[in-house]
Order: sequence, then structure tokens, then C-alpha cells
Amino acid sequence: ELQGIPLHPTQAYASIAAVLIFLLVTRVRREGPAPGFALGTMLVAYAMSRSILELFRFDLGRRFFFEDTWGQVLSTSQGISIPMFILGAVLLSRTRRVQDSS
Repeated sequence: ELQGIPLHPTQAYASIAAVLIFLLVTRVRREGPAPGFALGTMLVAYAMSRSILELFRFDLGRRFFFEDTWGQVLSTSQGISIPMFILGAVLLSRTRRVQDSS
């Protein structure tokens, strides 16, 4: 608790998300269409889970992405998740095209 405010157990949520991402990537790696698809899946899934988890954190000491210009809109973790998501989406798109052209 923080000053009488009950908090979400975000560390437990993060652990559960990590296990689910591991299981997903393990399955995708076995059945995936092309090299790079598992990495793309992991990047997209991790970026999404991290961004969602940040909504439940109440961390007084955390920093925000472009805080001076945008205010407290995106946490640093959410800001870092954006390029991770984009890179993962590009990998997924490229591996789909490789599979379609084969």
C-alpha cells in the first residue's frame, strides 16, 4: 500500500505475462512460417504487455517519455515499447511476405 492506497501486484502480472509470452513464442517457433517470426511475435507481445502493465503501476519515482513537451502521458517503458512494437510488426510483415512468395 502507498499512503493507504491498495496497489495492483504488477510484478506478479509481469511474471504471468512473461510466462504466457514464452509459451506463445515457443509454439510460434515450432510452427512459425519463417525465421524472424518468433522474434517479431515476442517483440509485439512484450511491447503490448509492458504498455498495459504500466497503466496499473503507481510508481511515484518513475519518469515519463517527453515529459517536458507532452506532460505525463507516456511512461518511459511505454515510450520504449513503441519502437519495439514497430520493429516486431515489421518483422512479422516481412516474414509473412517471405512465406507468401515461397
